[in-house]
Amino acid sequence: MQLIFLEPGAAAAQALRAPSPVAAPRPTWQYKLRVDGEAGWHLFGQQDLATHRYSAEIEQRMVFPSRWSLVAGGRASVEGAYALNPGRYSGAVVRDESSEFLLRDLYAQLKDGPWVLKVGNQQVVWGETFGFFYADIVNPKDLRSGVPRDLESARIPVPMVNAKLIGGSSSLQLIYIPYPLFNRLPNQGGDFFTAQVPGVSLTVDDPRKLPFSFANWEAGVRGTQLVGGVDLSVFYLRSFDRQPNFRAELTSLSPPAYTLRAERNRIQTAGITATMEVASVLVRLETLQVFGRQFDTFESGQYRSVKSRETIAVLEADYGGLPNWRFALQGSYDAIADEIPGLLSPRRHAVSAQVTRNLAREQVLEALWALIPSDKSSFVRLAYVNPLSNSLELRLGADLFLGKAASQYGALREASRGSISLRVFLGG
Repeated sequence: MQLIFLEPGAAAAQALRAPSPVAAPRPTWQYKLRVDGEAGWHLFGQQDLATHRYSAEIEQRMVFPSRWSLVAGGRASVEGAYALNPGRYSGAVVRDESSEFLLRDLYAQLKDGPWVLKVGNQQVVWGETFGFFYADIVNPKDLRSGVPRDLESARIPVPMVNAKLIGGSSSLQLIYIPYPLFNRLPNQGGDFFTAQVPGVSLTVDDPRKLPFSFANWEAGVRGTQLVGGVDLSVFYLRSFDRQPNFRAELTSLSPPAYTLRAERNRIQTAGITATMEVASVLVRLETLQVFGRQFDTFESGQYRSVKSRETIAVLEADYGGLPNWRFALQGSYDAIADEIPGLLSPRRHAVSAQVTRNLAREQVLEALWALIPSDKSSFVRLAYVNPLSNSLELRLGADLFLGKAASQYGALREASRGSISLRVFLGG
């Protein structure tokens, strides 16, 4: 062994010339926080408090120097209208909706070349039309507040494996859901509960989930391709119906009373969506075939479900060629293959229009109108949005349900409301 001795000065010089150790790259943290406060009043009938709600939603994203990232989010809310207005609200709506905490996105993501893999609680969006859910069939929805104002917030994230292969002008997506969840329907005692049969008292038992079992899986596939300027996608999903069917149990003969117990049935959905630009007009098309859907009926005192095939088609034209204006017109077709007597929820075609006007200082006026021609009922949403600063937004709005009492929107007439809200944004 050979020993080498350096004089003190030489040792110091060599230490200065030696490279400094490089610190390992650290993960980056990104967060988004949104806090909302809203008050609303009923506009028709008993003109009292409709909502007094506060909510906070946070999303935390951690991006590693490697190809991995983690996303976690949740939402907490408190609704004070039920305690402040006990004469109107009672029962399940008070118990289930006065306060809650909901886990939102919670997943790990891996990006490796053209592959993107997400595992955990997440949202998958397959539809693109405005205002309503049609091809957006993967995630269940929270429908307790009527027509959702924010489609993303209305989606309920579900645990799934989501793999996507992305090419230059195409993509292929595969999803697997081991444990499905279902739509959250309006509770009895709330403004938007409409499950009624004349002369019959109904009690709804809807647990909104199945017992955990590996047999309750769902799976789907979606392919997209840019073809001659047309963004085309084809998809297929084997799942449980997000909406329940009900099995009626007679609990009283006089007066007649039933308990409706939710049942979940498997369906298969195949569909096509297309988006293209034609002479400054953005055209969107969605069409779906739903196989094996059950439809609830009530005829001659008998409550039962009948299986049939459903066809849904949506055509939308979106024009933004005028400065500060945007116009959108949409028509939807919804039909059942068979004639079903006593159908409790008839399929209804619809027409809707949306107008957006941008004002000075990024203020926005919005109007949405939807019409059911078969029963002449309509829904109108008006909104004025004013960003008071980069992190504070004021919103004034009104939701109006118009039509006869037996019509789709007219049945919700007394749920019509005006509202004022403040929203605070923090993070990036």
